[in-house]
Amino acid sequence: MDPILVVPEFSNMFPTDLSGVSLNRDIYFDIDLESGTMPISISPYLMDLSELKELNDQLKDGTMRMFMDYRQMNKVTVKNNYSLPRIDDLFDQLQGASLISKIDLRFDYHHLKIRASDIPKKAFRIRCGHYEFLVMSFCLTNAPL
Repeated sequence: MDPILVVPEFSNMFPTDLSGVSLNRDIYFDIDLESGTMPISISPYLMDLSELKELNDQLKDGTMRMFMDYRQMNKVTVKNNYSLPRIDDLFDQLQGASLISKIDLRFDYHHLKIRASDIPKKAFRIRCGHYEFLVMSFCLTNAPL
């Protein structure tokens, strides 16, 4: 199937600036933890002065790439009990389709909002402050693939 380039033809339909939190959708990601789970607290990693300066510089210019270690939380997250669709079933569903969209394939995690009551479960701190993700990030149990 050859790609059909629609942006040039319908440029007035596509925003030029996609910055910001996320699109307003009524879809939320839930983080259900096992009953009785206590808050998980891990101290920030030790940093020498040069690392701390680099971190502050990256925070200021917006180039910092975050990676969070959610292994402890994933151990106590209630796992979804449904299987992934089979690839041959997906191909059967797409048979005869004239258009297949790849929109948001790369950044879709950052468009899926976390339910407000679950935001504190993903909170983290670094030497420069306390932060909370408002949208999905990678490495969480039950996150879409």
